[in-house]
Amino acid sequence: MTSSCQHWPFPTGVSVAKLLAKHDLGGLAVWCKHVRWCTSWSEPKFPGAPNGDADRLIWAGRLCGLILLADDYIDNDKDLSKISVMKAAIEGDEVGHSDHATASLSVTWRAVRKLSSDREFSWNVKLTKAWFDTHYEPPSTTLDGYLMARRANIGVHMFLNWVRWALGFDFSDEILGHPLFCHAEDMVADHAGIVNDYYSYEKEKNFESDGMNVVRVLMDYEALDVNSARKRVEDLLRDKEDEFWRVVDAVRNDPVLGHDVDICAYMINLAHVMGGNISWSEENGRYNLTG
Repeated sequence: MTSSCQHWPFPTGVSVAKLLAKHDLGGLAVWCKHVRWCTSWSEPKFPGAPNGDADRLIWAGRLCGLILLADDYIDNDKDLSKISVMKAAIEGDEVGHSDHATASLSVTWRAVRKLSSDREFSWNVKLTKAWFDTHYEPPSTTLDGYLMARRANIGVHMFLNWVRWALGFDFSDEILGHPLFCHAEDMVADHAGIVNDYYSYEKEKNFESDGMNVVRVLMDYEALDVNSARKRVEDLLRDKEDEFWRVVDAVRNDPVLGHDVDICAYMINLAHVMGGNISWSEENGRYNLTG
């Protein structure tokens, strides 16, 4: 990770190595780990660690770190002009970039392209560009509108595609577009976005950047105090978890999806993303939590 972004330009002069260590991305990877092998819905068998191609796992980890930095890089300066250049860099072409941040993305995506089939690379590029485009979306004026926007801009669909790529889950386009499959991933994305808002609220409030946070949205549009808003957020999280398991049950009973052992493994372990994200949020230094 450090080799591809050690010169990333942050105006504060903060060391990228120290910044990444504070975020504990390794811990995030462990908490949110997926396992590759499952023999059935009723008797899943899991190895002791994630299982996948070593090179893909390394580059998927670098993708996660670089996108986290890219998000901060864009937000720090509120400079959306950087997005078009970064989107061009993820095409994986042999093009030189004078900006170190964009050059880091270019190096990484060239490696990803060499390790991918055309279809795999196309999905990675498509979902990553879609995430970049969410930075252009205007703020929503309703809770439902905010949650729909958060589903996209949290970047979980992009992240999950990298996970599938790294672990060799080579699902067909038909499966990736299946309504039940998409619904399950949507619930994970919703959950991740709400969790991120829940834990980052105090930090964002201190930097006066809490306008796009579900806690603030609830306070503004439902006239709640901060403690009542947090309670509502906890209820929203439970709703998303319940809905996720209802969808998983529907997948299990589907005549096509329910007989695919890879889908079995993938669905069962999506729960690790939800629980793992909570654990990582509480343990890393990104949100400056107290108590």
